[in-house]
Amino acid sequence: MVTLSVRQLSRSESEAVMKENERYKYGAPIIFVDSVGEKHDALVTTWHGVDHYRQHLPTMEPGVNLVIVSQDESKTDSYGRQVERSTSVCHRGVQPAHGMYWLWPEEA
Repeated sequence: MVTLSVRQLSRSESEAVMKENERYKYGAPIIFVDSVGEKHDALVTTWHGVDHYRQHLPTMEPGVNLVIVSQDESKTDSYGRQVERSTSVCHRGVQPAHGMYWLWPEEA
């Protein structure tokens, strides 16, 4: 016979889970560092492998697709500044190069 033990999450554990779920949402604000090392405010359009990283590599961050508002004044149309996209961008923790990575705002 198998006995299962069920434990309710404490308030602080529940808040930590909710905060983590909120952190990995679409549209999350991050910082993107481009190929020349310049930082840009960005929004996440998709996360790559969040569940995998949580289970197997909890100290690593997943990859992202992101969008930034162009800083090039010539890239303006009737809607305003155009957006630029980057895909399969890894976190700074796994990127040895000086650019083309993302980080959390508090890491900037």
